[in-house]
Amino acid sequence: MYKLVLLLLFVVNAPLWAAQCLTPIPNSFNTLSEQPQSNKLSTTQQKSMLRLFDAIATSWRGDGQGFMCIGEEFASAYKKYKTYDIELDFNHDTRGVLKARQTSKDNESLREKLASLTLYANKGFLRFDQNSQAGDVWLEAVSSTELNVWSTTRKGNLVSLYQRHLKRTSNTLHVTLREYTNRRLTSEYSAVLKR
Repeated sequence: MYKLVLLLLFVVNAPLWAAQCLTPIPNSFNTLSEQPQSNKLSTTQQKSMLRLFDAIATSWRGDGQGFMCIGEEFASAYKKYKTYDIELDFNHDTRGVLKARQTSKDNESLREKLASLTLYANKGFLRFDQNSQAGDVWLEAVSSTELNVWSTTRKGNLVSLYQRHLKRTSNTLHVTLREYTNRRLTSEYSAVLKR
């Protein structure tokens, strides 16, 4: 029984724990400019986003895990792991606008962290936090059950690329966030949440 539990834990967590610190961004994103150019929603994608917003507009609870990469050289970089208890509340009061509020409690330090995010699926675009060109994202996958997008931020010489992936089933929500700083993986977090 113990071996079965360990095997299940390994299989469930394999993608997260298997990621190597400071690996380069996926090849398909090597040509990214700082301004997305593929974020225009088709009519079908627009309808899919509205169905997704409706389907997840509730409270979700679950566990999250992740790591932050420590070090600047590929050979010596290592992962600092964290686990969290997560509450994620989605509000879809305005058509085409989904507001998310997350409370995460670090299981090691017991500190709570609040974060919020607004998604706009209107005016023919999908945008994060700002319903203007400043909130533009790259679309990788858009459907009524999945959202996979990329966005960038710049702070001085540091350019961060974020991949946000959300996939839902009837009662489960899988959320993953990857951060690449200066084109190398620097952190990854994922959560499995239930209604």
